[in-house]
Amino acid sequence: MVTPLVPKVDANDFSRTNITELITLCQHAGILGAHRGIPRKTLIALLRGETTARAVDMPDPVDNYREMMLYLQESMPDIIKGQLKCSTDHYFCPACPPARVVACALVNFDEGFREQILKEMKMGQG
Repeated sequence: MVTPLVPKVDANDFSRTNITELITLCQHAGILGAHRGIPRKTLIALLRGETTARAVDMPDPVDNYREMMLYLQESMPDIIKGQLKCSTDHYFCPACPPARVVACALVNFDEGFREQILKEMKMGQG
C-alpha cells in the first residue's frame, strides 16, 4: 500500500487557511460580500453555514476609498480621469479588487487632498 503524499484534509478544518483564502472560498461559495473587514471566525462560520451573509453586517473598509474615487470621478471628471492610472475605460471602482482601489487612491492623491474630499462628501450628505 502506498502512503499518500498529501494528508487527508477535513473540509471543515480552516486552521491553516489564511484570510485571503477564506475570502476566496466564501466568494466561490456565493458569499460575494466577503472581505478583509470580516473577522476570521465569522468567515469560517459563513463557510460552515453557521451564519448567513445577511446576518453579517460589516462594511468593507475599502468602501470609503471606492466612494471617494467615485465621488471624484463624478464631481471632477475632466481632471480625475486624466490622472487615474486605471486600465479600464469605465473607471468602475466597485469592480476593482480592494488592493487596486487602495493603491489607486494612495498613488493618485496625497493625504491632504483625500481628507479634503472626504469632508466635501460628508457635507454633501448632510
